[in-house]
Amino acid sequence: MNTDTLSPTIPGPVALTVALVVLALAVGAALAVGRHLGRRSARTRRGERSGDAVSGYLQAQAQTIASRLDEFTARIGELEARRREESAVLQTKVDDLTESSRAVADEARAVAGAMRDNQSRGLWGEMQLERVLRMSGLEEHISYDTQVTVSGSAGRSRPDALVHLPSGRCVVIDAKTPLDSFLAGTSAADPDDRARNFADHARAVGQHVRALAARNYDEVVPGAVDVVVVFLPSDALLAEAYRAQPDLLDQALAARVVLASPSTLLAHLRGIALGWREHRLAEEAQTIADLGRELHHRLTTFAGHLGSVGSSLGRAVDAYNKAVGSLERSVVPQARRFEELGAGSTRTLSAVDPIEAQPRSISA
Repeated sequence: MNTDTLSPTIPGPVALTVALVVLALAVGAALAVGRHLGRRSARTRRGERSGDAVSGYLQAQAQTIASRLDEFTARIGELEARRREESAVLQTKVDDLTESSRAVADEARAVAGAMRDNQSRGLWGEMQLERVLRMSGLEEHISYDTQVTVSGSAGRSRPDALVHLPSGRCVVIDAKTPLDSFLAGTSAADPDDRARNFADHARAVGQHVRALAARNYDEVVPGAVDVVVVFLPSDALLAEAYRAQPDLLDQALAARVVLASPSTLLAHLRGIALGWREHRLAEEAQTIADLGRELHHRLTTFAGHLGSVGSSLGRAVDAYNKAVGSLERSVVPQARRFEELGAGSTRTLSAVDPIEAQPRSISA
């Protein structure tokens, strides 16, 4: 890297040398003119006097130029020292940036190498699927399950995810990560090689579609709908497959397979999550209606019992008033007769008043 161009305000070594040479030539030219004029003016007295004046003037100018040249040389030295310092700092920054770029490149190569391993790419696809499921608003173990082994009439199977529907059915999702041809296509410099690798990538996706269609998940998984979702963990994987093979979507739908990327699958899952929320609201509304009917039944029963209590209290009041009337008519006169005959006790017979109030009836 050429450090002479790091700062546009600081001249480089070549510029300094040129400046010094120009100044030296100027001083030399001035002295030469002075000597020439001195020789010519020596022929005549007037010329001698004029030559002395010109020579003195030129010598003064030469001294001024020499002084300015010394100052300029010192300033150039300071600027050169500053340029070296700034160049050293900039070189350190460039070295740090180069080291960081090398580390990033090493990590990128490591990631690319890991993505070429079938197990690593499978784990990456499953992690992306679980991330989309969590972002959709669905609840794990309630509205979806992952890595569930199911048994059916056609055998055993282990799909990557089962998304349950409010109706009791479920949607089977299987994650696939075809990366070999896709990575080769993205890194290819030649357009023909790129197109050929992307065509291989589209064929690999088509093979996954046919393989999943042959599994007949709707017969293996109880309650599964007759469509299986193939999840590709990157939108670019699906976009390049469609671009290389435009009829891939029609072939997948004909095989009852839906190709989904993170963005499209998230939209479908959010719709399912909304259906679950509406289903829960309907269930809660039905529960509230059932509780209301039960409460109404209990209130009417209680009102009936309370009315029976009021009727019994009314009959008790009537019986009490009849007893008071009988007491006043038949018992009290005889007791007072005993008092008049001197056979009464020390206690005084008090009057017993009847009850005038009646229990209030319950209005409908």
